[in-house]
Amino acid sequence: MIDESDFSKLLLEHSLWGVLLVDSNRGFVSFANIKANNMLSDSEATIVGRLFSDFILSDNAINNDIDFFCKDGFFGEIYLRRENESLFPAQVTIKLVTHNDEKFSLVSFQDVSAQKRMQRDLLVKHEGLKEVLKELTEKNKELLLLDKAKDKFLSLITHELRTPLNTIVATSEVIFYKMYDTEAEFNDLAKNLFE
Repeated sequence: MIDESDFSKLLLEHSLWGVLLVDSNRGFVSFANIKANNMLSDSEATIVGRLFSDFILSDNAINNDIDFFCKDGFFGEIYLRRENESLFPAQVTIKLVTHNDEKFSLVSFQDVSAQKRMQRDLLVKHEGLKEVLKELTEKNKELLLLDKAKDKFLSLITHELRTPLNTIVATSEVIFYKMYDTEAEFNDLAKNLFE
């Protein structure tokens, strides 16, 4: 059977989130789990004893706001800075805790760089798909216009051919049913068929 203390240690050591205990009054890191230390430090050196504000992007308004560490229930995304000055987006939660009459902020964070890259990639692909859809819509409009032009052309041709064909059919029927009176009349009808 594992006792509560060992369970807490295991939980903190193998957490997928970085966990820091920050002195709420002064902003110093009092505890850092392995994950937090690995995400924020480039070496084996611990980040305990350093100001947590050293790890927050200096452009953040919260960097100079000590009250940031006192925002119980804070849940949001900020940029954190590693020792080597590289930045990464992190999902951060803050829970205020008290131990021996001292106030601490329990700061949990997770690197969301991979999710941000996937979001950017999806956005680029989405924009690409929107462009393809726009092109397809334009091509479809062009095809519909061409189809209408084809229908109009065929209608016009059919109309234009109908009159001469009616004349040819009528003349052919007169010849076929021998509805002419003289040989000269027959020759005139046959001659009209070929002109």
